[in-house]
Amino acid sequence: MVIIGSGLSGLTAAINLAKNNCNVILVSQMGSECTQSVMAAGGINASLNTKGENDSSEEHFKETIKSGMYLADSEAVWNMTENAEEVVRWLHSIGTAFNLDENYNIELRNFGGQKKKRTAFAMSNTGKQVMAALIEQTRRYELLGLIKRYPHHCFQEIILNEKMICIGCLIKDEYSDKIEVLYGKVVAASGGMNGLFGITTGSSLNTGVVTADLFFHGVKAANLEMIQYHPTTYRTQSRLFLISESARAEGGRLFIYRNNEKWYFLEEKYPQMKNLIARDELSLEIYNVCQEYNLEYVLLDMTQVCEEVFRSKLFGFVDSCIEFININPMTEYLPVYPAIHYFMGGIYVDSKHRTNIEGVYAIGECACQYHGANRLGGNSLLSTVYGGKIVAQAVLEDGNTEEVGTYSASYISQYIEKVQGIKEHPNYISINKLKKHKNEVMNQCMGIVRDEDRIEYAIGIIHDILKQTEQGYDPRADLYTQYMFYKEVILCLAMLYSARDRKESRGAHFRKDYPDSNDKHFRKTTVASYVNETIQIDFVDIN
Repeated sequence: MVIIGSGLSGLTAAINLAKNNCNVILVSQMGSECTQSVMAAGGINASLNTKGENDSSEEHFKETIKSGMYLADSEAVWNMTENAEEVVRWLHSIGTAFNLDENYNIELRNFGGQKKKRTAFAMSNTGKQVMAALIEQTRRYELLGLIKRYPHHCFQEIILNEKMICIGCLIKDEYSDKIEVLYGKVVAASGGMNGLFGITTGSSLNTGVVTADLFFHGVKAANLEMIQYHPTTYRTQSRLFLISESARAEGGRLFIYRNNEKWYFLEEKYPQMKNLIARDELSLEIYNVCQEYNLEYVLLDMTQVCEEVFRSKLFGFVDSCIEFININPMTEYLPVYPAIHYFMGGIYVDSKHRTNIEGVYAIGECACQYHGANRLGGNSLLSTVYGGKIVAQAVLEDGNTEEVGTYSASYISQYIEKVQGIKEHPNYISINKLKKHKNEVMNQCMGIVRDEDRIEYAIGIIHDILKQTEQGYDPRADLYTQYMFYKEVILCLAMLYSARDRKESRGAHFRKDYPDSNDKHFRKTTVASYVNETIQIDFVDIN
């Protein structure tokens, strides 16, 4: 069994497979300590119902489905919310240092889009704490020889036999450039498609190249147009600094100055949920306010949050703000604006995380499952861990992989020949310039607000970049990077086609030329396929 990625979903899958004496290979560029999962701050959702609010998994299910604008697979979401308490208690049992209340129950906080306290957290470092617990569990199975790591290795492409069944993949050692073959079923746990856009709140290691290669080889993708903008980020010259939703959960308030007075615009428009409306709604509200009043940002006021809350529930938040953006949130306002944060769309999977190609599975953010058109805060960590457990069950149910034979040398030589063939392309290009242009265009047209003219303009530009890549060679760039970039551009086009063809507004996909939802035609999953070098978009009924 080969797992591409060693974050939360990858480690959970590996642990659950190893428990059943299944040998697992973990492939990753960096160690688990450096994955995007470590960056998750806010918490993980489960209806533990310890706050006297009569919470239930059914309410968690309803709010997840509603937040996703009814695009999520109801069977998969029901199973996830039903098992959420078990997931959280398992994480606690293996050492996750969740905050506890005065009765030594796991502490819960409010989170966006949810009316009841159901988000368990570990100060402002939930992802780091969960990862630490999972890494320790993984090491136990490493010592037993059931889990083997391939650090500083990059996925290159899947291997399909004549029956179009996946029998393994090719990887590259980042130190030596040596190409190797790994045989077995392949689980993609490679994170979101940050690399298609450049600067996002996520890790630059999550390039999207695994998703791009799988799509290139016939694995279907879904809801690629559904991209979540986190409402509160701070942009520096080189990076985006995420201001966690926990800041608003613990009393932070968004405002602008209007007529020289503070205007807490969300509290006026949403008196019940206030600053904790769903992320798609909040990002659009901030966008509209900034457009109307010609502002570059809104302000987050945390000056009324008491020091004890900062110390016990937001530990490390103040120091991080001072260190990275030179602002003390206890005494100063934070200027914030939405930025790309999470991809609800990705590899198209069933409720057991199988793709349309036998032997290929996908979990975590790279998979399109659970979130529909908008993700609830706190459901990301839940879906990664739960998805890791479910895919392990599916792999074990599906049995052994197809007989593979001994073709390692031929697979490697064929791949190297394809990559080396780039040198024969007739034109000289700059991959860095093309990548920068691609990122700019994708950010411009796949923003919070979209329209057909802008999307069509972007499609034209990306088509031109694809043509240049097909015919070009950059002698200054790594050949493998060039080969991967070609697949990335194809995935960009699939995303643009998906956004163009969904002629409605739903969740994170807001079209100013189609501002209303259209359930009759588009309460369906957008499915993108790549067949015979052609991208096809279909709208498929949801469970």
